[in-house]
Order: sequence, then structure tokens, then C-alpha cells
Amino acid sequence: MRTKRTAFIAGLVLTGMVIGFLIASAVYAGGGEPGSAADPLVARSYVDEHMASYVEELEKQVAELSDRARQLETALAQLQKQVGLTPIKPGGAVSGSGTGTGTPATSPGSQAGGFQPGQKLYILPENSAVNLRKGPGTSYEKVGTAVRGSGCEPMTVLSRSGDWYQVQLADGRTGWVAGWLMTAS
Repeated sequence: MRTKRTAFIAGLVLTGMVIGFLIASAVYAGGGEPGSAADPLVARSYVDEHMASYVEELEKQVAELSDRARQLETALAQLQKQVGLTPIKPGGAVSGSGTGTGTPATSPGSQAGGFQPGQKLYILPENSAVNLRKGPGTSYEKVGTAVRGSGCEPMTVLSRSGDWYQVQLADGRTGWVAGWLMTAS
């Protein structure tokens, strides 16, 4: 009877150990891939390592796309020359549209010195209007339009970023305009 009892206790202990091992394995390994929905708790270093890898890949893609964009702009400029249009200015704006996207090569705003803060600007005569943007570039959202001769002029230069100028219109609105569309007189 004692051996049955010992065997029974040994069986219970062994069964408990097996069940404990299985439960521990499920808890430890059941989380799946670190950072997945099944295991949302991960070490910061793991996240930082994977984010750095992801950002590096995105930066490579951006560089490749930027190179491709420059190639396409060059090809477009060559095609425009062939058909007699004014070639685009690198950065994507096209001349003579009358909507604030032209690129006259001789505009004082696109020359080395450019316009200075406080200076009064006017829309070039060959453009009927210019777009006002939230930031210095065509990728920024359009926030309005300034129409030549509509009381929006003169515009006062507030700041500069490259060939773009933050201006305040005579009616109080502010926005960014392309310097190659503007003149100081």
C-alpha cells in the first residue's frame, strides 16, 4: 500500500511538473513575434532597432525617388524646349500659367540677393495671380490666391526660405509666394 501511495504522489508531482512546464511554455512562447498584436510588450531597444531599420529603408526610397524626380524634370525641360515652351524651373513650377506657378528666369526674387524683409512686392505683369501657400514650396497646401490689381498689393516681405517669401498682403492675409513670380516695382 505504501508503494501505491508513493507511486500515486510521484505521479501527481510528475503530472504537476508537466502541466507547469506546458503552461510556462505557452505563456513564454505564446506571445508570438515581439511587438506583434499577440505580444505588444517589447523592450525599447527592440523598437528603436526596428524603427531605425525602417527609417533607413524609407530614406533610401526617398533618395531614389528624388533622383528619379530630378531625371524626369530634366527630361521634361528638354521636351518643353523642343516644342518651344519655357522649360520648367527645378522644383516643379511651370512658366506662364497665370496661376502663380510660373518661373521667369530674370525675376529679382529668384536672384542671389532676393527680396528683403519689409520690402514691398508686386505680382509680375505676366501673371494675373499668385497662389498663397502654408509653407515655402508647391508641396504646401494652398491657402488663397492674390490677384494682381485687386487690392492685395503691395505685399510686405516677412521672411524668406530659398526662392520663397512669406508675405503679408495689404488686406492682412499672410502666406508664402514664389519669388520668381514677384517684383519689387
